[in-house]
Amino acid sequence: MVKQNKIILAIECAGGSVSACLYRDEVLSEQYADIPYGHVKTLMPMIVSVINASGFNRNDIDAIGVSTGPGFFTGLRIGLATAHGLNIGLGTPVLGVTTLESFAHQVNLKGRGLIIMETKRSDYYAQIFDGLNPVGEILVLEEDGIVALLPDVKTLTGSGVKRFLENNTVSDTIHIPQTFDFPTAGSVAKAVVHNMVLENDMPSEPLYLRKPDVRMPKAK
Repeated sequence: MVKQNKIILAIECAGGSVSACLYRDEVLSEQYADIPYGHVKTLMPMIVSVINASGFNRNDIDAIGVSTGPGFFTGLRIGLATAHGLNIGLGTPVLGVTTLESFAHQVNLKGRGLIIMETKRSDYYAQIFDGLNPVGEILVLEEDGIVALLPDVKTLTGSGVKRFLENNTVSDTIHIPQTFDFPTAGSVAKAVVHNMVLENDMPSEPLYLRKPDVRMPKAK
């Protein structure tokens, strides 16, 4: 396991955005692009750019942090394939963190909180956190399931908060809005460092919470 204070290249493209950063105790350089498509064309040039802007080079990288999901199938595969490809070329370990962990670090979550993530469907991805530490598994819940969890938390945050609050009146809970639907690579790097300190395992396999939604094209 790589220890803290090392140089981390972080990648996040689990959804409708692409982000990369170089991190050593703080974000040294970072780029973010809000794009629904073209991840594969955007990611590698972005990685080269953040490395060059940091003052370090690729041989200085000690670990590669990457989002494992939940998220969109294509973005997840591109991010993880890129991270593992860099692992082959650089010999650096690939350390995975979930998208919800990165959300927690994006807002520096305090106390008992519930992170709900937009799925672009009727449901949400949800997980309770104690500060920056996840409690239990990531759940796929409809709005009534989210409501049932609220008495156990003091903070509500995540990309799904806006839609949830449009349909539900919530009291006695602090709402922290998210700037983006998905975290930036800087939040991925912070989650990696946090797990390093706690010596947690960080598997780098994709996290899928539902079956792929793939259909054959219609006949012309």
